[in-house]
Amino acid sequence: MCRFFALRADRPVGLESFLVTAPHALVRQSCCDRRGECHENGWGIGWYADGRPQRVRSVRPAAQDPLFAETAGRIRATTAIAHVRQASVGAVAERNCHPFTAGPWTFAHNGTLEGFDTDPDRLRRLIPEPYRSSVEGETDSAQVFQLLLARLGDRRDAETVGRVVSEAVAELAALYPGSEKDPTRLNVVLTDGEVMAVTRWGHSLSSAVWHGPGRARRTRMVTVASEPPSRDGWADVEPRTLLLIHNDLTVTVRGIGS
Repeated sequence: MCRFFALRADRPVGLESFLVTAPHALVRQSCCDRRGECHENGWGIGWYADGRPQRVRSVRPAAQDPLFAETAGRIRATTAIAHVRQASVGAVAERNCHPFTAGPWTFAHNGTLEGFDTDPDRLRRLIPEPYRSSVEGETDSAQVFQLLLARLGDRRDAETVGRVVSEAVAELAALYPGSEKDPTRLNVVLTDGEVMAVTRWGHSLSSAVWHGPGRARRTRMVTVASEPPSRDGWADVEPRTLLLIHNDLTVTVRGIGS
């Protein structure tokens, strides 16, 4: 079902602690999360440099791939998304590893649209051309990304991003409800490097706001994670909730469907 970590900060910060060295860093979650499950079907780290999304991906388990720690150790960024994959739809292949990127946007998903593997056309019919032809790989997640891009068009303001993501998650959960035992799970994170929208729908999600020392002033940072990398500072996000992290790092919290 995958695990992800994302951050927005007011100045470039390092990722190594969150992804590698913390007691429950993402690399540890890749081989054993808090449910005892592994997420060893690939990884990806996305970040922004000069306003443009950058990305490194691999099909190797993060815990067994030196490139994961090397990449996490060298990146300093104001916006980043990291993801470890547990394949549910689509082959173990780099094209199916998160995060996905297009234009200014970066996207990752933790969960599965239950029923997509047997009836993908319910979702595909919602995606207009040329977005449908731009889907990378064969996962449900990549299809969701293109649906969001189609509905956003050229709009990048926070209110539009939050509304589009919230409405799409509610619509897709109704389209693919799954069962009581295996419901659809749609924890997603979408950013253009400035605005970031994150949802909790069906999986665990935690958030934290940090203040740390900086040369000229204190650094402010907002982080979200499927599972907290450390004990202190984290709080559970309420189920069926959207977190909208604005460019000034203020956070708006709203219920999905409300």
